[in-house]
Amino acid sequence: MFVLRLVAAIVAIAALTELTGDLVDKARAPAPEEPRAAAPETPAGEEDDDRRSRPAPQLVHEGDPTVYDAQEVLDGRCTRQRGSFGPASRGSGLDDDVATISRRVERIRWLDFRRPVDTRLVSRSEVGARFVSSYLRRYGEREAARDQQVLVALRLLPEGADLRELTAGLLGQGVAGFYSPRKDRLYAGGSGDALTPYDEMVLAHELDHALVDQALRLPGTLSRDPMLGDTMLAHQALGEGDATLVMIRYAAARFTEGELDAFLSRFTQRTVQASTDVPYFVARASEFPYYEGLLFVCSEWRPREWDAVDRMYLRPPASTADVLFPFRYHEDNEVELPRSPASPGAAWGRPRAASFGAFDLMVLLENADLASKGETIPGSHVDAVRGWDGGVLHSWLRGPRTTIHLGLVDAGVETPDGRDRRLCGVLRRWFLESFPDATLARPRIRSAEAWKTGGELAILRCKGREVELGKGPSPRAVRRLFG
Repeated sequence: MFVLRLVAAIVAIAALTELTGDLVDKARAPAPEEPRAAAPETPAGEEDDDRRSRPAPQLVHEGDPTVYDAQEVLDGRCTRQRGSFGPASRGSGLDDDVATISRRVERIRWLDFRRPVDTRLVSRSEVGARFVSSYLRRYGEREAARDQQVLVALRLLPEGADLRELTAGLLGQGVAGFYSPRKDRLYAGGSGDALTPYDEMVLAHELDHALVDQALRLPGTLSRDPMLGDTMLAHQALGEGDATLVMIRYAAARFTEGELDAFLSRFTQRTVQASTDVPYFVARASEFPYYEGLLFVCSEWRPREWDAVDRMYLRPPASTADVLFPFRYHEDNEVELPRSPASPGAAWGRPRAASFGAFDLMVLLENADLASKGETIPGSHVDAVRGWDGGVLHSWLRGPRTTIHLGLVDAGVETPDGRDRRLCGVLRRWFLESFPDATLARPRIRSAEAWKTGGELAILRCKGREVELGKGPSPRAVRRLFG
């Protein structure tokens, strides 16, 4: 969904506040830094397997569904940086500190800056204020109101929630720094006499964005086209995964082994409990480029290291399915578009079409878990969305009423019991978990099933590779969607 991508693409480094929290008060000053290390060879006997469903995961079966163990990905080869860094601040001024961190990032990333980056160190509150101001200019009230109605229809947002206010609040509290490719300018917190360990990590992350942009060019741009949303998020996952890996390797050279393990624990399997502060999909969308992006980049980094990551910028991932399942990225699969629905009627006006990616489908399932069980494990439904091969969400508004049509293309992944199609059952399960009051209804459409819920009709039809779900307050309008 476009709004998920908009939130994620606007967020620069909001997730890093939590991810680096364990390290802020634990910093030490190891030995002086060493020169850049040569690329180590792959140990004998280790084989490269690009067809694994996640970047080098050990799949752990805990009933249904399957979850992945991220610690298997973030092992020593991907996270440990040779050499040790002392504090960047040595009493010679913040400009010298930034120059020191820039040189360290060059050594870690195996690239060289072509020109100095316009780096502006300001207070944390000013960083957040600048970013929120830019966000609100991009995301108008009318656009947010429409997104809000669609998200409520999908049970991703509670009735009465103010989407624009919620996302702006998240950004204001979480953004610690950001880099603007258009201006080649970087803002980060650091207005005191010396940089804190946290300041160093934020700067390392953002300086990597600037370094990659100068040397390789960051992929993609923010787009108003909702059909490019899934691609936009996949591109951002590459850039943020790159910068997060640099940040982790900076931390590995800056902190002790125990402190680094505490930091990496943030990326391992974890359970999220229900919260009224921020809707789950908003938090998950802001996290995806960093967490899954890191795993995606690590899948290439091991064992070929940065040369392989550099090549990814020549052909960035086309969809979030490429990020979630790197074997798709290497097979260069083309994403298909499902059939376009018929009009629900002239009174509903023109539809809005938005890409609906594998990440969107995964978040639907995770959110249903959270609503029904009170907790969920991010990524726990990654195996369920493996069959995604394209998706589009159409929506129509008529005052406060919303009609939606979700079309998916199923790749026909074989299940353990030999069945070929999975997404039909996946979408059915999501609907019944998200709308527990649903009762069976007559679909009046061949090869379809229907339910009534809250005064609305929902129809699910699975035909060949096409999986379609229509939902709205007018039974006649919903049935029209299927032609």
